[in-house]
Amino acid sequence: MKKFKAFVSFILSAAMAFSLFGCTDKKTDRIFFANNMTMINYKNETFYDISTYGINEGIYSESDYRRLVNIYADSDSFDDCFPVYYTDKPIAKTFFKENIIVRNFCNNDIVFITSTNDTQLLVKKDIALPEIEKNNIEKIVVVSVSHDDIVYKTDYEIDEFVSNYDYYFEKYSNELGGFECHLYYKNSDAAIFETVNREAFS
Repeated sequence: MKKFKAFVSFILSAAMAFSLFGCTDKKTDRIFFANNMTMINYKNETFYDISTYGINEGIYSESDYRRLVNIYADSDSFDDCFPVYYTDKPIAKTFFKENIIVRNFCNNDIVFITSTNDTQLLVKKDIALPEIEKNNIEKIVVVSVSHDDIVYKTDYEIDEFVSNYDYYFEKYSNELGGFECHLYYKNSDAAIFETVNREAFS
């Protein structure tokens, strides 16, 4: 992630230099930087990266920020990415661009920058996050390095896990050692998930 941030800082500095030559129109599909935040203008809507600056700017609440940093996309879902640019200068666009994907997360458009080994989530202001409850969950996947994934996907299985989450987190802590719990939500693209701990259910 440090390499990615260093790369983005370099690109943004170069992009700001290009802005001195008339690249100030933010109505086009563009990536830019303001108020210490990376932003993407896509189809005349602005998407903001996930950082504490977003809290300060009133883009999302502190509680939503704590959840947004744990929303990911499965890495094999990036086949249909497309470029956005730091500049509208025809020659420079070849070098100053990022690849992004646009996805649906609980009826919200979200954006991932995908051109490095890391992915960076960006969201619109006042994103509506789902409640963590059985009626909103499509499936629950328990992932560990040493064991096969454990999947809860029927209504009964999801209800059982959510109703007894303390038991299951304790069980998998003892049986699997390190593990992650991924929630996949209804009304969302299948590849988007939120990583949660037991406190998220309480």
